[in-house]
Amino acid sequence: VEEDIEVIRSNQGSTGPTSKTSPDVEEDIEVIRSNQVWQIDHTRLDNLLSDEEGDLAGSVWITAVIDTWSGCVMGYYLSFGSAGSHEVALALRHAILQKHYGPEYQLQKEWEVCGLPEYIVTDRAKEFKSAHLRHIASDLGIKLRYRLYTEQGGMVERLFLELKTEFAALILGFKGGSLKERPEDAEKYACIVFEDYDRKLVRHFVDHHNQHLYPRVENQTRLMRWKAGLLGGQPKMPASERELDLCLMKSTKRNVEERGCVNFKKLVYTASLRRDEDGHWRYDKKANFLKDYEGKQVLIRYNPTNIVYILVYTVETDGQPSKLLGTIRARDLEEERLSLKEWEERKAQIRREGKEIDQSSILAQQRDLYKSSIEQAKTLKATRKKENNRITKKSEHSDKVVQLFPPNNSSSDSPLPSVTI
Repeated sequence: VEEDIEVIRSNQGSTGPTSKTSPDVEEDIEVIRSNQVWQIDHTRLDNLLSDEEGDLAGSVWITAVIDTWSGCVMGYYLSFGSAGSHEVALALRHAILQKHYGPEYQLQKEWEVCGLPEYIVTDRAKEFKSAHLRHIASDLGIKLRYRLYTEQGGMVERLFLELKTEFAALILGFKGGSLKERPEDAEKYACIVFEDYDRKLVRHFVDHHNQHLYPRVENQTRLMRWKAGLLGGQPKMPASERELDLCLMKSTKRNVEERGCVNFKKLVYTASLRRDEDGHWRYDKKANFLKDYEGKQVLIRYNPTNIVYILVYTVETDGQPSKLLGTIRARDLEEERLSLKEWEERKAQIRREGKEIDQSSILAQQRDLYKSSIEQAKTLKATRKKENNRITKKSEHSDKVVQLFPPNNSSSDSPLPSVTI
């Protein structure tokens, strides 16, 4: 049961030298306070969602973060695809930060739990073994550990059972955890869109789960236990939200070439750019903060939703956290936002045209996109003008406009003409 989890024994991983944050360390962890040990796991939720058009969108996965001492849900992340290291990082970021929600969530309480954990305990799934998660833990000073046996994940499993019986089963589109449990015509009742589902889930965590009484302590809720168990009475927080940027981004290593350039995904990124007074990017030799790293390896972190800019860090060595050096920009992209998916589609288009992906083809593609956008703007303007004329001609009121003060009748004593609408 939840209250029986007092000692967590981590498993021995691969042999060899390890850092203090490495999960490859065998250790008994006596849980005695809040934010000491967090557990992370994920599962597919048992509701079918719809899109804005009313079509079936499928069910979502949840990656949940739970505090072992109090049982509070610290944070989560929802995704339509199966959860990976990126989703784990986003759930961790949500758990660490203070959470603020608008009136549309209709919360009766506040989601007060936050802070940095000392340990994160998980199973041995590949997403928890990723270099991405290890980098995050190293930079934030969090120790990663693996569960020794399955039963140590009972707290997270009970949360998932609660979500099924006390949340999903009460919402339209419930499909059950298996075909045997699936109600008839489950697809027919799928009418909840992602945003509404997310709001309902937040209300469940904040107003129900975290406010529920803790099993072994009389008259103490999970939230009260979390507050009482904090070391020093306050959660340990990162110095700034910027320290959690690495949770938003995937990472890889690259070599720094001449003039502070880095090649990534067939794009050339450079540190030698600076905006001029008109806001245009110009080459500036003095802006090159990677000059001393030419010929050396650096760690780059990027957000798949926008690869125009990427962050450059030093490579972690001897267990020392990597250090942010700065931001570099794609030299040949004119837009300010371009997702990795969009860029891959653009590269595929270049290949279909039988061209080699190099800087000349990228610039040509940019010119084509610019010309295409200009033509689309002209077409849209003409279409709007045509549609406006059509609507005006068909208007029921277009032939009933009268002059309230006709120019031929200047007498102030003349009665005002009547207007029929």
